[in-house]
Amino acid sequence: MVKRTLKFKLVGLVLAVSLTVLAGIVATSAVRVRRASMEDAMRELELTSKLLSFEVEEKLASAMETAVGVASALSAMVEEGKADRAAAMAAVRYALREHPEFFGMSCGFEPNAFDGRDQEFVGKPYHDKTGRFVPYVYWDGGDIKAEPLSGYEDGEWYLIPVREGKRVLTEPHEYEAGGKKVLMTTVAAPVKVNGRPVGSVTVDVTLDQIQKIVGDARIMGSGYARLVSYKGTVVSHKDPSRLMKPMGEINTPDGKEVLDHIQQGKIWTGVAWSEAEKRNIIKVNVPVRVRGTDTPWSLGTTTRQEEVFSTARRLTWTMGTLAILGALLLGVVTYLAVGKAVSPLKGLSEAAGRAASGDLSFDESSLLVSTGDEIQLVSEGVATMIRNLKETLGALGAASEELSLASEALTKASSEASSEMESSAQRVALVQERLGRLSAAQQEITASSQEVASGSQMSAQRATDMAENVELARRAAEEGSSAVDRVAKAITSVAEEAERSSQMVRGLGEMARQIQSFVAQIGQIADQTNLLALNAAIEAARAGEAGKGFAVVAEEVRKLAEESNRAAGQIAELADRIGGEMGKVVTASEANAEASRRALEGANQTVELIGRVMGSLQNIASGTQDLAAVAQQQAASSGEIAHAVQDISSETNQALDLSQEAAQSAQQAKGTVEAVELSARELMELSGRLSQTIGRFRLSDRMALKG
Repeated sequence: MVKRTLKFKLVGLVLAVSLTVLAGIVATSAVRVRRASMEDAMRELELTSKLLSFEVEEKLASAMETAVGVASALSAMVEEGKADRAAAMAAVRYALREHPEFFGMSCGFEPNAFDGRDQEFVGKPYHDKTGRFVPYVYWDGGDIKAEPLSGYEDGEWYLIPVREGKRVLTEPHEYEAGGKKVLMTTVAAPVKVNGRPVGSVTVDVTLDQIQKIVGDARIMGSGYARLVSYKGTVVSHKDPSRLMKPMGEINTPDGKEVLDHIQQGKIWTGVAWSEAEKRNIIKVNVPVRVRGTDTPWSLGTTTRQEEVFSTARRLTWTMGTLAILGALLLGVVTYLAVGKAVSPLKGLSEAAGRAASGDLSFDESSLLVSTGDEIQLVSEGVATMIRNLKETLGALGAASEELSLASEALTKASSEASSEMESSAQRVALVQERLGRLSAAQQEITASSQEVASGSQMSAQRATDMAENVELARRAAEEGSSAVDRVAKAITSVAEEAERSSQMVRGLGEMARQIQSFVAQIGQIADQTNLLALNAAIEAARAGEAGKGFAVVAEEVRKLAEESNRAAGQIAELADRIGGEMGKVVTASEANAEASRRALEGANQTVELIGRVMGSLQNIASGTQDLAAVAQQQAASSGEIAHAVQDISSETNQALDLSQEAAQSAQQAKGTVEAVELSARELMELSGRLSQTIGRFRLSDRMALKG
């Protein structure tokens, strides 16, 4: 059962294809928009990172330039032999005073490296216990205070400049000054005398100064900035709890790559884990370099992916909504266009279905359409098929009805012939009985003739009785001859009916072959329609997207052609069955005709035998009458009587033998007539089955083929 119409199938197909294409376009656009959004976000984050890194670099570069300037002044002082610890101390204080943004400054020298007078300053302010010149000055409120430098024995801010003669930007560290601990980072420059490093000058920058630059920055909504040191320690962050801790991605699969880029001073972009956000976020890291150092830091900016892709999501939703509306509009247009294009197919499909089920009561001219395409060719072919099929089935039904009538007549004639043969057999049996009685009488006459002398009167009486019996036997034989003659005429009628039935069945077989010829023409029409539909599908495929709907129409035309071909196949199968039944009927009719001929021959033979019996009975009657006359006159001698009795006995025995042969022939004729009657009944059954098969077809609303 068809649950969906062609229009809905085509609309569904168009919607599916259009939605698939539009979904692909939307998905591709969404991917591109997301990629573009990501690229834009990366560029914006990189630009912001560079701007912030410039501010941090400027802060650190200012500290390094101050340290380098003081170191140069101290170097010149020592090289010129004007080393004066008070003057050096004044220079450091002056530099710090000029830069209130710094936390503190220091200068430290190797033992006796400044002026060779360390022993003289043992126990003096801002000197260590050995008298080394290691002053550290720092801001305490609005005043500058000084104290001996501490931690220089292992601090990289002192050891690297002195031992390697390099400038250094240290890792963030905690330093105690004025009785309180401060988080800071230090830049240091070597003090060289005649090219040999003998001390260092340091500038301490507190992290809260950098925090104002980095930690307070807000980027792209919820984004933020962070500053990471050379070794991956968080220097500045929006979350103070993250300060002095390893960066969040250090323990992730991307950690080594990120740290390598920081230490190599390279830009890194990507999505990485954020310990503060507890999720993966977009990050861009740019290097922060201080001239003369080889330990770059990294300033990174971050933002959440959902904020970056929010615009892309909105655009994707907008495109998706428009795509769905466009697909629905296309579906409506397709529904209307296809409905108009394929509406003729509905009638053709219904006609093919009704024809396949045997209902031909509709007007085939109503199937014709003028579309100028393959559908018109299909409608013409189907209409021609229905018209030819109606004509053939009408003729076949009429012939089947005539065959049924002929079969009934043949059955009736065979039944009557069988009844007549039964009556004839009974009469022949009666003749046999009378002849038996005659033979017994003859024997008695023979005995009586031997006693002529003592009972001539008895012989005369018995001769008279025998004459009467002979007359009765002769009459019975005449009646049997008449009955057999009627049987012969009935069998002749049966033979003629059988011959007519055989000719009618041959005519029906010819009609069945005509149906097969029509079905072959229908199959050719269906094949031609299928070929036209294939050509239409090829042309639709060449037309591309614009021809997809018509390609589906061509496909449905092809399916209709296949359905017509299938219906034609069913009709051909039915015609083959009819042809097979016709063959059986022809065989049965020919068998009936042959049986009728044999029955006629038997009947004629029976008539001949009965005629011979009647001749013998006539002779017996004449002899018996003579015997009676002789007995009555009592003039004949016993020898003449014996001779006459001997003749009568011979004729009686011959008549008895002939009557037995007549009985056998009558019995054979009866069996032949019964066979003819059985064949006639089989012919009626075959005719009934043929009528039932043809009766499946209904040629009009008020009339079906009789079955």
